[in-house]
Amino acid sequence: MQWGVQEHLLPGDDPTARFSAAREMGFDGVEVEAQALNESFMEYAHAIESTGMPIAAVNAGKNPFLAEDQAVRRIALTRLQQSLADATDLRSPHVLFVPHWRDTGYDPVDAEEQPRGLKWILSNMPDLAYAMGVELHMQPTADSYIVNTVKDAWDWYNAVRKPHHLFIAPCTHDTADEKWSNYADRITYAHISGPGRTLPVSLPAIIAQVPGLNWLTIAADSIGDGDLAESLARIRES
Repeated sequence: MQWGVQEHLLPGDDPTARFSAAREMGFDGVEVEAQALNESFMEYAHAIESTGMPIAAVNAGKNPFLAEDQAVRRIALTRLQQSLADATDLRSPHVLFVPHWRDTGYDPVDAEEQPRGLKWILSNMPDLAYAMGVELHMQPTADSYIVNTVKDAWDWYNAVRKPHHLFIAPCTHDTADEKWSNYADRITYAHISGPGRTLPVSLPAIIAQVPGLNWLTIAADSIGDGDLAESLARIRES
């Protein structure tokens, strides 16, 4: 298993400095925000080349994919498509997204329309990801309007006829009460965080339920009073 870290947790004023810090701490890759990658694509390409540190995943999570405003929906979906293209160009194997992040500032379509909108996304975007050689990961979280649990994500995966390149990327903080083993064949990338989205201090037993897990990425709102390198060392030893 490889170990990743979300870029915003790393010290440094630019991608190269942050990627260098990740390597020094012992991480195998860095998860980056899709918008930052798109806006500073060449800086990230340089960071990869100069440090040898790959992008573990492109996170396109916080977008209003089910917004009531059609123009806003179109922009969100275009950003997801661009994320897939950027991931392909920089050889990142994973793209993550949350079906309509709650705090985007845009109201979703009516409740009865949300399933139809999500079904369209899940019926089309995985095919594009497959053509590009990228895995598309749906993230269940309490911050989503429609997919809150791993079971929710699993049910949607089955509802759209099990697209080959659609995966589930759970977080230990949001889904610790669920049995990941029930969905293990769809989980190759996951987030680990402590209570309240803090730095983790140990490896949850739930991780052992997913023998095919390829990447485990430290995810948190901030470092707070913690130490990132120490957090990685402790969860590796536990």
